[in-house]
Amino acid sequence: MAAGDGTVRTAGWSGGSGKMIEILHRNGITIRYAHLRGYARGIRPGGRVTQGSVVGYVGSSGLATSAHLYYEFRQNGAARDPSRVELGTGEPVPVASRAAFLAERDRLRSLLFPSNPVSAAVAADRD
Repeated sequence: MAAGDGTVRTAGWSGGSGKMIEILHRNGITIRYAHLRGYARGIRPGGRVTQGSVVGYVGSSGLATSAHLYYEFRQNGAARDPSRVELGTGEPVPVASRAAFLAERDRLRSLLFPSNPVSAAVAADRD
């Protein structure tokens, strides 16, 4: 799924990355999706995508040893951690939904960044 609205810069074979899509977003942000099995209908260079639209399908093309999605986030040509980039503001979460939103945010963060990775893995295994 497209991480945001943008324009497809490339969609094709890219050596060891296999089938790859590169999307140009605002603020100099480029995102690459690689090792794909295939592309969604209508994905071609110059085409527009909207946030949340399917752009490709997880695969193991190129030098991948198993199916996975390669996601590369760049800003002004430099690789960046997308969780640490200020992307501006969007529509705020409605007040009535804010408590549930924050609880879910915290739950997901605890899975991504556990304070004790071994305990987190055991707890996740029990779910």
